[in-house]
Amino acid sequence: AVVSTQSTGKVGTDKGKLRIVYSYLGNVHYSLGNYGRAMEYHRQDLKITQSLGDMSGQAEALNNLSCALRMLGKYSEASLAADKQLTLAELSKNKRSEASARYNAGVVAYMQGRHIATESDDQIDAYNCFIRAQDHLQDYLLLGEDLKDVKMQGQACGCLGNVFYLLGNYSKALFYYKKRLLLAQKGSDQVAERRAYSNLALCHALLGQFEDASEYWKKFLTVAIEQGDTAAQGQAYYCLGNNNSIMGNYQKAAEYYNRHLCIAQKLGDKVGEGRAYWMLSNVFSNSGQLSKALENARRFYELATDMEDNVASAAAKMMINDIGNFLGVEVGLDGELEDKPTVPKSEFARQRRNSCTTTSPRPARVQVPDNNWVSEPQVHEPVCEERGLGYLKPKSKNFSNTNMSQSVRSVRTAQTGQTTFSHFSGTSLNEDFFELLHKHMANRCHPYRKT
Repeated sequence: AVVSTQSTGKVGTDKGKLRIVYSYLGNVHYSLGNYGRAMEYHRQDLKITQSLGDMSGQAEALNNLSCALRMLGKYSEASLAADKQLTLAELSKNKRSEASARYNAGVVAYMQGRHIATESDDQIDAYNCFIRAQDHLQDYLLLGEDLKDVKMQGQACGCLGNVFYLLGNYSKALFYYKKRLLLAQKGSDQVAERRAYSNLALCHALLGQFEDASEYWKKFLTVAIEQGDTAAQGQAYYCLGNNNSIMGNYQKAAEYYNRHLCIAQKLGDKVGEGRAYWMLSNVFSNSGQLSKALENARRFYELATDMEDNVASAAAKMMINDIGNFLGVEVGLDGELEDKPTVPKSEFARQRRNSCTTTSPRPARVQVPDNNWVSEPQVHEPVCEERGLGYLKPKSKNFSNTNMSQSVRSVRTAQTGQTTFSHFSGTSLNEDFFELLHKHMANRCHPYRKT
């Protein structure tokens, strides 16, 4: 498509046709991930529309240019383009054009804030960006209500929920996620409904309301089963296991982790399989079932060794040695447990918890997801794509990352004050459950793309 379109020198000097070609080429390169080329073509499109005095065309070109700049990490330039688009849209007195501009400006402001919060200690600038995103998205919601557009309203509520979530205002985030859920149900949008369930579950977990979080994950699971989405089912089982583990319901947690394990094996997901073994080892050790804990720790070790993940292998060795030390016996990587341990199993779990140094579940600084809140936008219209928690589709091919300073540590839940042995979760061994929630949010929203 790119080659055939690039041969359109036949268009000559007809600026109207030429801008269509540039716009199309920009969209094609954007869809291929060639954001630099896309930026060049959209700039050419903008120049032509400016020379023609085409305000509507300029707004479209600025929107697409802003999207390309954002994907290149040029947030200041993207923000400037989005602001110019908004100015033109307001002059046009066209509510849908203004809605497109408001949404784009909100997305860019959010991404700029996320970048600042991640790359520097200037949390005030990051906060201001989030507030600017909030303002634009609330205006977008009002426009959706004026236009009686349920899709726009739902999208706005989902995005506002994300903004308040990252600002640490979980109660307000819940308010918008609940509105998002109602609008999804009203519009019979099962994908958005499932996304709302996951976001509600995450917020309730961060508020320490794990029973409520579990209920929403169960609803998420029901929809995932209806949709036949096996990976999403695995995600739900993993989160249900985490919730029950934190609440001390180790038997129930083990059931959910085993279901997650089965799905990971079915999908050939080695990282998900290893994660399940690690979590099972933890819940079994915390409940005093040391034979099962050791069995799963060994399986995790074998898998980590096969995948040449040295950090994960070291963590497994620590777990195995830990069990052996409390039993007062030498336990090899493929040895057997003694029939009569020298330390009671319940005492083992207690000492494991008490021997760990506790840490705060959330740092004081603004927390933002590692993955983009706004994923790659679609070419035609705004779509909210669910990224989920990424349990079954990890980007890395091993369990841990290279900058890990420690492989195992403990966390204290802010709600109960209970200290628990660290869990292997997320993409690295030194992430606790709360950090995982901060780093991965569903309901990533896409800005408008103009064709």
